[in-house]
Amino acid sequence: KECDWSSDVCSSDLNNVQQTASAFNSMGLAMEGMERLEEAEKGYLRALENFRGIDDVTGITTCYNNLGSVAFARGDYVAAAQEYRTALDAFADADIRAALWLRFGAALLALEDSTRYAEACEAFRQGLKEQPDKNQAYRARLNGARILYLQGDASGALDAYGALLEDSSFRAYEGRTRLLIGQYYQDRHDIERAVVEYEQVRDDF
Repeated sequence: KECDWSSDVCSSDLNNVQQTASAFNSMGLAMEGMERLEEAEKGYLRALENFRGIDDVTGITTCYNNLGSVAFARGDYVAAAQEYRTALDAFADADIRAALWLRFGAALLALEDSTRYAEACEAFRQGLKEQPDKNQAYRARLNGARILYLQGDASGALDAYGALLEDSSFRAYEGRTRLLIGQYYQDRHDIERAVVEYEQVRDDF
């Protein structure tokens, strides 16, 4: 059943604009969870309209983030990057800037356009400056290493992977890192060393 975005349940029955906006955003999240992307987008746009009306910075940036997520899910990485960049440029004090930088970089990386790799790498660097949580910090550094690899600096990428392994704060992500190291060796037909990495992931994680 299609969601009725004009329903009174979403508007007049709620006490204020912020609640109305939050309801639209939550409905958008529900639709996105069911992969009903067009309806999710409608919900986020209605939420954005309401959040703008009360100048709710957190709400506005959340909507741009969610609109970027819908575009990314559709494979429209240009539109996704634009949504993330819009939020970053407009709201210097938004509390989700680390996530926005990472998602902006991921959208640029997904374009598979070598002319955008440097911009993606800078996005990940900026994300590291925005007090990221541990998972975000790991993803930013890992993606930076991936970009080195894509740019042809394989040894630099391997060094970056090694640095992640040596950082005890990223122990929980060691398996993911070792898989990429294994792929590095496999790409160079060093199957023995690749298997060592894969076996360690198998046995330890």
